[in-house]
Amino acid sequence: MKDELISIIVPIYNCERYLERCVQSLLNQTYENYEIILINDGSMDLSSEICKKYVLKSDKISYIESVNEGVSSARNKGILASKGTYIMFVDGDDSIPQNTLEVMYNEISTNKVDIVIGDFLVIDDKKQEKWKINSCKENSYLDFIAINGVWGPCFKLVKKSLITTYFNTCIYIGEDALFWAENASNCSYKYIDKVVYNYYMNDESIMHKLDVDNRNITLFNALQIIIENKVESNSVASLYFMIHYIENVFRFNYKMKDTNHLLKKNNKIYVTNMNKYFNIIIKSKKINFIKLLKLFIKVILVNFFKK
Repeated sequence: MKDELISIIVPIYNCERYLERCVQSLLNQTYENYEIILINDGSMDLSSEICKKYVLKSDKISYIESVNEGVSSARNKGILASKGTYIMFVDGDDSIPQNTLEVMYNEISTNKVDIVIGDFLVIDDKKQEKWKINSCKENSYLDFIAINGVWGPCFKLVKKSLITTYFNTCIYIGEDALFWAENASNCSYKYIDKVVYNYYMNDESIMHKLDVDNRNITLFNALQIIIENKVESNSVASLYFMIHYIENVFRFNYKMKDTNHLLKKNNKIYVTNMNKYFNIIIKSKKINFIKLLKLFIKVILVNFFKK
């Protein structure tokens, strides 16, 4: 069987320091039948010039220039422009090993599944560490990503025909979890214990901000939509998304700076949901005692010392 086309979608925003590393890793792939779609989401640095330079270097690369509308909008434009049978998302400040596409394509075509998901390295200035994933083979794909907290669209190869709903552009954190809940609830998948992605820690990322703002607080909206509308009630995925909700209510209350009083304004709703979800988790009897105890402590602390 002839190798099928893979579309690599790369959203870019102010990535001039890392972009060449990213694109070069894509051009170095051992798998040959792929296209690279670079989407510049209104960058204000030299990202545009770097993209245009690479377009001239390789006919595998196409380039979309856009006003700044966010990473979800950029990914959606990439999906619309893609021609491949399969899609892989790679962020403009990350990279992939040389054999990533070959390894993932072999797995997805041999096993005839909708998604292949691999391991990834988390890299910062001091060290690199492999993310520890529990294979949990008996679980569904949504169970798998919820248990492991691996919602991100990257380090996955996806059959394009699986995607019927695009990323929600009104949600800035958790939009990837919602994307999978809407597209992959009944999909087949294969986990491979191989590093297929290099994730570089970037302090400028919204995921690492310590300030509460209108963007990162949308995480609670995403999780609530998933729990109450997108996953089967009392499923493993449902329970673990509830756990993530509780853990993030705790994190926002104790680690985030609420200078605009957004959390204080909305905290009653989040705490009410947190308590409701914790009661459901206890009654399910599916979560081990140690994890329940840790959650209980967090719930107590938020209820008594909330902002």
